[in-house]
Amino acid sequence: MTSCPATEQRLLDIVPGNPVCRVVLDRAGELGIGGWYLTAGGVFQSVWNFLDGRDRQAGIRDYGSTLRTVSTTCSGWCSWADPV
Repeated sequence: MTSCPATEQRLLDIVPGNPVCRVVLDRAGELGIGGWYLTAGGVFQSVWNFLDGRDRQAGIRDYGSTLRTVSTTCSGWCSWADPV
């Protein structure tokens, strides 16, 4: 797979524009946990909403994360009743 810096940068510009994604990214960084990723609906739906001209939080009920370690992959989900 080849890298497309312009596409990667666009993703990095869009996803943090969702206030909930921004909070998740900021708070997870404060925990000092390495090797984790914001995944699933939080990323996909934020981009889809942006491209469709909708509020970036629209239709997202939960935000997933994946923690990648040397031997395992663990997924965690958090539901946000009142995200911000």
